[in-house]
Amino acid sequence: MSFSHGTVYMDLRLVREYDIAKQDYGEPIPKIILLVNNKFVPIPFDSVFLKQFGDFVASIGEVIEDVKLPEEKVTVEEAKEKMRKFSGVKS
Repeated sequence: MSFSHGTVYMDLRLVREYDIAKQDYGEPIPKIILLVNNKFVPIPFDSVFLKQFGDFVASIGEVIEDVKLPEEKVTVEEAKEKMRKFSGVKS
């Protein structure tokens, strides 16, 4: 099972971890993989937590359904100036 949208990726997979002492792979175990902005995010393997978290995320989706955020439009020169200020480089 997997989900992917923009910078969020999540899947449920079977993983066989390598046992150095036995020099062999163990039995497959289920594991949840969650990446946000290409960074691994640890998430509990707990059905109660996942159901509660899923319900919470769904409720946020309902609350913000009609909310539109203003889009900031910036010219190339304005972007360069913002980057200069951020980096501390004087123009």
